[in-house]
Amino acid sequence: MKELEIALKTLDDHKATEIESIDVRNHNPFASYIVLATCSNIRALGALAEILEEEFEKNNIDIRIKEGQPDSGWMIVEAGEVIVHLLLDVNRKIGKSERKKRWFCNTSFFLAVGGSIFSCQKL
Repeated sequence: MKELEIALKTLDDHKATEIESIDVRNHNPFASYIVLATCSNIRALGALAEILEEEFEKNNIDIRIKEGQPDSGWMIVEAGEVIVHLLLDVNRKIGKSERKKRWFCNTSFFLAVGGSIFSCQKL
């Protein structure tokens, strides 16, 4: 899939770490893959979101959603059949250190740490 290849290559080329792709084709009618990637700082997070957007547009893939701000520690770029979640290193470590559950809600992927998320399908 072109979108997935572009996302993975761009993330790798621009020094994202802990890059993980999750196949959600059997769980989600809106996306085929969710990609998680870690950025080392706020500046890198914002820059990588912009670079991903540019790479998708260069390849004629429409950006459906771009959400979040770098200072939030989490940004989403959704293009074609791929949803890319960019997280700061510190946020990713917090999620790993606690009990983590993966949930799929509507067209987005959330890391639920503690608490409950309603109207979601467990992966």
